[in-house]
Amino acid sequence: TDLQKGKFQFTYTAGEDFISKLYKNVERVYGDYEAVGYTINPDTLPSDFAIGEQKISLVTRSSPMGVVKGSGYVMPVFLNDQVEFVAPGPRCLFEAGAHSILLYDDSSSSPKAQNIPVLNHYSVINADIDDLDLNWAPEIPTYNITSNPYRNLFNEYWRTYMNALYSPEARMMEAHFALTLSDILTFSFADKIWIQDSYWRIIEITDYKVGMYESTKVKLLKFLEDVEDCTGTPVSVSVNGEVNFEDAGGDPIEPSQDCCVRYGYNWDEVNAICWAFTPTGGRPSSGVNGTSTVPASRVNKVAEQTRAIVNSVVNGESVSIIDGNKDMLAVGQRLELTKDVQGSTMLGKNVYTNLPGIHVGGGYRGGNPANVNYTGWAQFGQFTLQRLTTAAASGDTFNLYIEGVAGEYIELADDTVWSVVMNASINDSLGGSVTSLHQFTLSKFAGLANASAVNTLSTSGSIGAFSFTFDIDTTTNTDQHRIRVAISGGAYPFAFLTTASIQYQQSKTST
Repeated sequence: TDLQKGKFQFTYTAGEDFISKLYKNVERVYGDYEAVGYTINPDTLPSDFAIGEQKISLVTRSSPMGVVKGSGYVMPVFLNDQVEFVAPGPRCLFEAGAHSILLYDDSSSSPKAQNIPVLNHYSVINADIDDLDLNWAPEIPTYNITSNPYRNLFNEYWRTYMNALYSPEARMMEAHFALTLSDILTFSFADKIWIQDSYWRIIEITDYKVGMYESTKVKLLKFLEDVEDCTGTPVSVSVNGEVNFEDAGGDPIEPSQDCCVRYGYNWDEVNAICWAFTPTGGRPSSGVNGTSTVPASRVNKVAEQTRAIVNSVVNGESVSIIDGNKDMLAVGQRLELTKDVQGSTMLGKNVYTNLPGIHVGGGYRGGNPANVNYTGWAQFGQFTLQRLTTAAASGDTFNLYIEGVAGEYIELADDTVWSVVMNASINDSLGGSVTSLHQFTLSKFAGLANASAVNTLSTSGSIGAFSFTFDIDTTTNTDQHRIRVAISGGAYPFAFLTTASIQYQQSKTST
């Protein structure tokens, strides 16, 4: 307990570039790690005798990467918020790869491709779980990578020592040894000293007298090599983003929440999956409820709170995604998803939606980003309706559901008008099909949904003597647009699948 502490902080010196200052503004240093109440494994309680704090701070500076605007080039950015050069100071970085760029060649008066080496705190530009990371712990990257590497500074160089220090088998010993000058000159703190059936590491040598062969006080820590940290270690990431674990013998095992979170990844409690994306960064979860937000800033980065969004890429200015979502792609400016839809893509500028699918923002009212109240001012998008059902008699009518989820219907924001093109296909189990193209308008004002008649532009194919028509119900629930298909003719009961892609163009008449 003389060496144990209640809190360890591992950090770099903060840089003066504008990306680093974004982290300083929230009292953090990019790539740091804080261990509070450390234990050797999740089943061990913190020691009541481990008190105080210890800070391990490197004089070198951490290096969040930046993406060159208009390109996919990733590199350190030594600029302040006025786009002026700032001295980088000492940095430790890998030569992670190269970018092929065009440089003007004076001799030929034409552009010429050149490979420019790229420095990065990851050992490769597109890092994966088994690559190296010079951050202390998994950090929210400032650009898209496959997975945060497991092999960061803490896991590579400190975890084994910390586990030995906090093990119930840990021991310190003070003893006196007759040390020679040769002992002192050849000594290293990395040495393992064999004493009475155990290896020990030297912590401190006190009052050695040069040239004298006298008894010298030495403090040692018992060397424990095989302290069990967790039942499994992360070894790879599947294509869909799941972290795969192996036991000490190299055999695959199921992940656990304790091991997933301990190594800096994101645990999906509902599906019992450890995700490589949006990792916890090795820090206690902020427990954000409601909305996960990326504040507006001059740099594309994922904010601390977005760590709750599993298996996602979130990169932009002022991105708001309600809690519970996963499988997200959100890149752009002022993007907002107001419903838990478990998968949505938002791109461009000024998107406002409560739907899955793809949604692209078309800018701001009058082209002025200051018009912050006019959300989703001019956007377009696409999503899917579907329904597998059985008609009992001619004249039966069935609602189509968003992505086939029962009870999920279109709910527009107030003062919104949609111009819609719907491509529908109806299929039976014998291979018969009918495809049709339709156009209609949806709107909502003062909380009341309105719809035009469905105009059929074209129809092809057939299923026996059956015929199908579409309409829109806005009376059952005046807040919703329910798109329906009605069936007539033919023999019953009859099972069929309807799939409809909705392509909408959105206009807002006010806020």
